[in-house]
Amino acid sequence: MRTIIILLLATLMISCGKTQKHDGYILTGEIEGIANGKIVLSYYDRVQNKALTFETAIIEDGKFELKGKMEYPQELNVSITPGDANFSFWLENDAISLKADMKNTSKDRWGRISLPVQLSGGKIQKEFEAYEYLLKPIQEEQKPYTEAFDKANMAYMKGMKAKLPEEELLILKNKAQATYDAIKPFTSRMSAVNRKYMDDHPNSFVTANILKWSMSHMKPAEAQAKFELFSDQIKNSPLGKEIQSEIKKSLSGSPGNMAAGFQKMDINSKEISLEDFKGQYVLLDFWASWCKPCRAGNPHLIDLYNKYHKKGIEFIGIASDDNNVPAWHKAVKKDQIGIWRHILSGTKEQGNDIGSAYAIHTLPTKILIDPEGKIIGRYGADGDTDEAMDKMFQNIFGE
Repeated sequence: MRTIIILLLATLMISCGKTQKHDGYILTGEIEGIANGKIVLSYYDRVQNKALTFETAIIEDGKFELKGKMEYPQELNVSITPGDANFSFWLENDAISLKADMKNTSKDRWGRISLPVQLSGGKIQKEFEAYEYLLKPIQEEQKPYTEAFDKANMAYMKGMKAKLPEEELLILKNKAQATYDAIKPFTSRMSAVNRKYMDDHPNSFVTANILKWSMSHMKPAEAQAKFELFSDQIKNSPLGKEIQSEIKKSLSGSPGNMAAGFQKMDINSKEISLEDFKGQYVLLDFWASWCKPCRAGNPHLIDLYNKYHKKGIEFIGIASDDNNVPAWHKAVKKDQIGIWRHILSGTKEQGNDIGSAYAIHTLPTKILIDPEGKIIGRYGADGDTDEAMDKMFQNIFGE
């Protein structure tokens, strides 16, 4: 009997000594350099177009703990006060701990205070860190070029504010553009890493996050194909729903769909409506005065207009220059594209952005509409090439 009792007591001691499993998340942290403060976890809600608080905790003696349960993993932004330090990480139903030291904070290129942290626990966070490791060598190599662009761009903006002579502004602008162009090879290399990662990890929250930021350079069908490879958990998560919503918007501005109507005042203060051009072909050219590729493509558009306008097509330039109307007027005059109609796109804040209705993510983008009002061509970064557009014109109107 005594032996049995001893065994029972030993069993109870062992079971009591085990950490009880928590089916949600347990986030614990130690932050040196802060005796008492506050930590706020938040995320950006694109539906409400604002940051929403996920959870908050009080920091006492440099430590904090958060417990809860979440339906889906989520990347969260974290801010710590005092100090206004920030970082982001993936939270999921798991035991996750972090360590940080406020003396290691630094300011990024936009003046935001960044806090490096050491995280342990969480499968998605580990995967995300492995993905970041792939990009790090390229980012380090790119850093001096980014700094050169920031410096040149700041000089150009200061020149504009000081209203320097046009000749001096042009020199500053060209220098800023040259430093920006020097960054493009690095962007291409990182895009290649992103594409390979998505191909190698088709069912991943990290891939979903990459897809969200890469969609602007993809055809909607390609983005849709990658989305279909996700599990139901990813598809039904806030991130998955956001991707699905963006794909739906992109498809609405793609061939096969009816063109979204609009009514605006043009550059000459005359009312214009897409409905006015029913019965003829229309090319919508989404551009901006500050967009170098847009401006470089204007001579070719002039050639197309002169060649095909009398055969039954109208061009409408839609510029993203609502915040700089004088620059818009100046660009239209300088590039000699006033031969066709011009309007401003509008802004999301005002709720009248034509670009949103056509899912315009990059400039230039051109949308070709047939006489019945149906989109039959999309040309740009997330569409076909300008060569494909030229061929379409030839097929419709002949040589």
